[in-house]
Amino acid sequence: KPSVEQICAIRCEQRLSKKDEYTVVSTIIRGEEWMGKFYDWETKSSDFFRACIREVKADKIPDIDEILKKEMKEDGRYGGNRGDGSNKAPKINAGQLLYDRKGIGAGF
Repeated sequence: KPSVEQICAIRCEQRLSKKDEYTVVSTIIRGEEWMGKFYDWETKSSDFFRACIREVKADKIPDIDEILKKEMKEDGRYGGNRGDGSNKAPKINAGQLLYDRKGIGAGF
């Protein structure tokens, strides 16, 4: 049999306010600590674990590198050193955009 390697360790603690809910307090993947590395690391840690379990349930061996790349992205409010934009889409009235000069003889 092949040797077994522990890939992921996620430690959770019970929330004080709610007895039936837990929060992630530490995540170690391949020996690297992910706590506080980027925005929403707790949720992304759970998503990483869930993606691994999904692969196992489908009788597949999880591709850890691929799942890490997909689930543990440094995006969000304070992810990385690059300035990422807002998630809000601008409100544009397409009718005004295309026909803003209609009626004065200079429209499209």
